[in-house]
Amino acid sequence: AIAESLSKDLPYTLSPDDVFLTVGCTQAIEVIISVLAGRPGANVLLPRPGYPYYETCASFSKLKVRHFDLLPDKGWEVDLAGVEKLADENTMAMVIINPGNPCGNVFSYEHLKQVAETAKKLGIMVIADE
Repeated sequence: AIAESLSKDLPYTLSPDDVFLTVGCTQAIEVIISVLAGRPGANVLLPRPGYPYYETCASFSKLKVRHFDLLPDKGWEVDLAGVEKLADENTMAMVIINPGNPCGNVFSYEHLKQVAETAKKLGIMVIADE
């Protein structure tokens, strides 16, 4: 039922195998970090400032962390040029938190589109904590 509901706004159909449910955000963070840490040498890009639990989970999983800045003079948007400089062949994903925690910002549709385009260019996933 969830896959069917989520497929309504997509140009393709999700299957039940595309949906993974957790009991809350904490478990979701733990699961995705542990999956990413399964690749030796992998790293993840985290926002600065950001929600500290991502870094805590990454340290327990031995997943390397790199921080990209949020730009206060641009409404706390992601520094996409900084993301491109940080990413390398071992970068698996970047995290965005929207609405922002702790900044309280809400990304515009246009900025989210730019984030997605940057991630696609780099060949990394976006973990959207919303």
